[in-house]
Amino acid sequence: VMDMLQKMLTTICSLKTTIEGFQEELQLLKDNFQKARPEEVQEQSVQQNKHSHLLQSILDQMVSGEEPWQRG
Repeated sequence: VMDMLQKMLTTICSLKTTIEGFQEELQLLKDNFQKARPEEVQEQSVQQNKHSHLLQSILDQMVSGEEPWQRG
């Protein structure tokens, strides 16, 4: 019984430490999110979307074997 109680206590302490670590990480994420300006995030999203379309276009051209100068 004592051994089982000791294991439970060890597990509880471990969980407490893990939860505290998660809470610290969550607070850091919250702080970073509050510091981020929505305009910058929106602009980055637009740029990433443009890059995504460009990469998809290049990939499509590679798959079709068509060179950019061959398009009419």
